[in-house]
Amino acid sequence: MKLFVGIDVSSEKLDTCYLTDEMVVLLNHTYGNDTQGAWKLKEQVLAFYETYSFDQIVIGMESTSMYSYHPAVNFHQDEQLQAIHAITTIENPHRIKQYIKMFDEDKTDP
Repeated sequence: MKLFVGIDVSSEKLDTCYLTDEMVVLLNHTYGNDTQGAWKLKEQVLAFYETYSFDQIVIGMESTSMYSYHPAVNFHQDEQLQAIHAITTIENPHRIKQYIKMFDEDKTDP
């Protein structure tokens, strides 16, 4: 089973959705876009990993100027996330927008 961690990054917060590959939302939560918020998000990922024994964890976010840089680097370089082979990815917002158009015209972040 896989866990997808989708993060909507802004200057002040990380709106996060934890979704399994079976399309089950485990949690929607907002963290601060700071060191403490990133640490809490990482701790939640590790807790889900221990509970569900996911085969793969993907942490993804849109590129949002400088606001997504620090969380992405933090998750990518974290030793505990590396130990469970978590993947961190930054996506082009234009690609996300085009993908969303295929399914729904009214995008809402949550």
